[in-house]
Amino acid sequence: MSGRVKAVILGGLLSGILGVFLALLQSGLMSVHPAFRFIQYICCIPAILGGAVAAVVHIKSSKVGLSKGQGAITGVISGVVMFLGLLLIAFPGQILIAVIRFDGFENYLLMLRYSATSMIIHFVIQLVLEVVFCFGFGCLGGLLCTVILENRQ
Repeated sequence: MSGRVKAVILGGLLSGILGVFLALLQSGLMSVHPAFRFIQYICCIPAILGGAVAAVVHIKSSKVGLSKGQGAITGVISGVVMFLGLLLIAFPGQILIAVIRFDGFENYLLMLRYSATSMIIHFVIQLVLEVVFCFGFGCLGGLLCTVILENRQ
């Protein structure tokens, strides 16, 4: 397995696990108490951390120096892995939490029937924002880590 693949998998898994945890925590706890609103302000940390971890692992496993572009690309690909984790785990988990919050699946379906268009629009907007968020902050983490840590020519 090449250094970049190992780095991307490790960084993406780390950021994906943290991102899923924060997304589920946010959707479950923000309805309980408004003091948990701080979670929405730290949601970029998993993507930056994942990109940075991927860049560090890539730098350590590479025999030659990495350019800033290579570090940024490693971070972006790590963001892709994070996005897939959010798409496959966090979105269904958020729907499950909404079902529990609406006291059962029948009430959730009734709510969806009256606001299906707004739910679809909300899902599409959330999907686009997650893509920008994961790719952008993953790129930022990889780029920053490469600029700070890579000193080989």
